[in-house]
Amino acid sequence: MVLPENDFQKIVGERLRGFRSVQRLKQIDLAETLGIYQSQYSRIESGEVSLSLYYVIVLMDKYDLNPSFIFRNGEKMIDVGKRKMSLEEKVDRYEAILRENNIDI
Repeated sequence: MVLPENDFQKIVGERLRGFRSVQRLKQIDLAETLGIYQSQYSRIESGEVSLSLYYVIVLMDKYDLNPSFIFRNGEKMIDVGKRKMSLEEKVDRYEAILRENNIDI
């Protein structure tokens, strides 16, 4: 089932907020990682704006995130005990998830 863009953005924001909470990070920490202002990051978490592919890749690389934790229900936030994926593999996996959900790349 494809979600409306607004609902999708809110889910992504909730997942990021959950990740940040588990990691005991502040919004400013993730904003600095992404090279954006804290206010911009706050708008991503609140679902006001979407998270760009570039920012997803930066977060996946920095925190060794599995992209499906953002884009699928019931997925774990972090791949624990699995081999590390290369950045290229992460991008390929992210793009496949977007295609499965009929989201333009």
